[in-house]
Amino acid sequence: MLTSIVIATFNKLDYTQQCIESIRTYTDAGTYEIIVVDNCSTDGTVEWLSQQADIKSICNAANEGFPRACNQGIEIASGENILLLNNDTVVTERWLSQLTASLYSSEDIGAVGSVTNNCSYAQTIPVDYASMAEMQTFAGSYNHADPNLWDERLKLIGYCMLIKKSVVDQIGLLDERFTPGNYEDDDYSLRIRLAGYKLLLCKDTFIHHYGSVSFREAPPAYLELMRNNRQKFSDKWGYDPEREATFRHDLRSLLNKGDPNMSIRFLEIGSGCGGNLLEVRNGFPYAELFGTERSARAADIAERSGASIFVGAAENIIWELPEGAFDYILVSESMAEWPSPATALARLRALLKPEGILLAYVPNAMHVHRLRALLRGEVGPRQLNGFTLQEAQELFQSAAFDQIQISGVKLPLSEKDRLQLQHLAQAAGLDETLAYELSEFLFLASSAKENIEPESNPDRIKEVVNGILMQEDMEANITALVAYDVDEVAAVIDHAGGEQREELTNYLAVQLLERQELKLAQKYLQQAFEWNPNHESTIFNFGLVAYRLDQLDLALEWFELLPTKSEQIQTWIQKIQFEKNQGKPDEKKFVFLLRRIEQDIDREESLQELVTCIQMGEVTPDQLQKIAQIALIEKAEVLTQVAIFAFNTGVFDSVLALFEAALALEPNHDSANYHLAEVLSILGEKELALTYLDRVSHVFPSLQQLKDQLRGA
Repeated sequence: MLTSIVIATFNKLDYTQQCIESIRTYTDAGTYEIIVVDNCSTDGTVEWLSQQADIKSICNAANEGFPRACNQGIEIASGENILLLNNDTVVTERWLSQLTASLYSSEDIGAVGSVTNNCSYAQTIPVDYASMAEMQTFAGSYNHADPNLWDERLKLIGYCMLIKKSVVDQIGLLDERFTPGNYEDDDYSLRIRLAGYKLLLCKDTFIHHYGSVSFREAPPAYLELMRNNRQKFSDKWGYDPEREATFRHDLRSLLNKGDPNMSIRFLEIGSGCGGNLLEVRNGFPYAELFGTERSARAADIAERSGASIFVGAAENIIWELPEGAFDYILVSESMAEWPSPATALARLRALLKPEGILLAYVPNAMHVHRLRALLRGEVGPRQLNGFTLQEAQELFQSAAFDQIQISGVKLPLSEKDRLQLQHLAQAAGLDETLAYELSEFLFLASSAKENIEPESNPDRIKEVVNGILMQEDMEANITALVAYDVDEVAAVIDHAGGEQREELTNYLAVQLLERQELKLAQKYLQQAFEWNPNHESTIFNFGLVAYRLDQLDLALEWFELLPTKSEQIQTWIQKIQFEKNQGKPDEKKFVFLLRRIEQDIDREESLQELVTCIQMGEVTPDQLQKIAQIALIEKAEVLTQVAIFAFNTGVFDSVLALFEAALALEPNHDSANYHLAEVLSILGEKELALTYLDRVSHVFPSLQQLKDQLRGA
């Protein structure tokens, strides 16, 4: 059986070479052909492809976009299978043979995908390798066929997607309306399922994926593309893929107390396209699945998972369902949408079996994103705000649940979010920001007094700690750890950890430190310090936390307490002393001004004051660079704005130094490179200006106009 591996490329020749070499090394000869469609690369990709005898290639005269390039490759493919593969992947032992085996394990399977180290939609697994050699060693031990690790999914991410050619012939090519790319894999996944086929995620097969830039680091043009293509998908299919096609990654672990072969009756309120119902089916193959859904289109898709979906408003449908019928009820839509949440909750309680459990994700009204929207006047309807913890608790208590367990759901925050949180907490006089960081509360409620273990259950805490120690499901376990009281966790560690209790507690603190949970890390270190004030790892980590909190004197005090100072410790001490004694300007003042520019608060006045300070010698561009490095999120962007303002107001002496500071922080920053080129062109430095223009990655009309002007076109 032949598989046609289709790879679309646009520059990044080093990635492409690494990808193709891995295919040649780890794929059985005669089982594949490689097709590369290049979108007008300028880095030597075309020349390299012309020298490869084992590659079919198409070289486009312009960048046709990812969907079109894939379609061109599919059109010349000769295999019985099509494998869409990103050029920034590295394949591994047995990858293709295992994917092919799962694809042909049943006639109703249309496409399969692998897991990786860098991907969305829960196709990522935790890894700890530090090189490609270590990666291949890891994959060699990981990649062993196991049908029990095949999960059905609503969609597969297109970085590695193996599809039967017969299915491609039936549903057609990728939809090129999503050019240059993004959401074409959502669209194709849906079309495969609508044709009656299943999608499988093969969690027994791993390949490496370098991956693209994260959303928090993505340029505005990329984010705009994502928004536009998301809207195109919604216009085409009648639902939002980011709302209706998601699922709860931790759901199965909440239901894993029973025999996976038992038949449970599971009802979801707000089932969307059925992602959660599929996740339940993956864990409980014999489950009876039911759902309510307001969108008829989403309900139709969910029913293809074998679920019975009732279309309409949940607050009405629940009165038509039989009492005492369900083992589990999951509330996925916001209860704030219901006219009477307390009445609806009481009705859901009646629908449960005597031993049944209600799971509800309740949006936190105090989450930083909702508060920001409120402050900006963007929030109107109540349902956008959710509930405070006290409000939600009162709702569940009014519904007469005997056992209520609450935990927090915490999503990663950007540095800008964290900065706003710190300001918010300072304004409110609070030491902790956790109340604003929890996006949702997870309620587990039951009428059976013995059915839900208390939140402080030592066995559950032990599971979470062991999971962190084993690097398993880290985000879920760290989230659970954050929700527990430090004293409860410490009691479990003290009881079970023995002589290793300080090491265990330090390890948890370091994990929290890496996730910017600095205050919580301090609490765990305080517990370790109380157990043993002379424990060197505790002292070192206290110093590290103090440094991260910009408490330099305190950090030095901790490091000086260490009885033996290794070369690493000496380096830290020297670094901190240098930062203390380098003769900083009035940092608070300049941090204040830079942050006001970043957050667009009195921007013109702040720029004028800052440029005046530069002109008066109160601060240098080099010093601003150091301050920006520590205090800002959009470091290069803010310094670029200062440079432009200085140029426009005639403060020419510092303009080039400000641009250099911006580019020292982010060498490929488009705005800094473009505006520096503009200034250089005005100064007559045409050749130098062109070198900076060549660094700009996103093409726009004024860029080409300036290039033409400099070249005399």
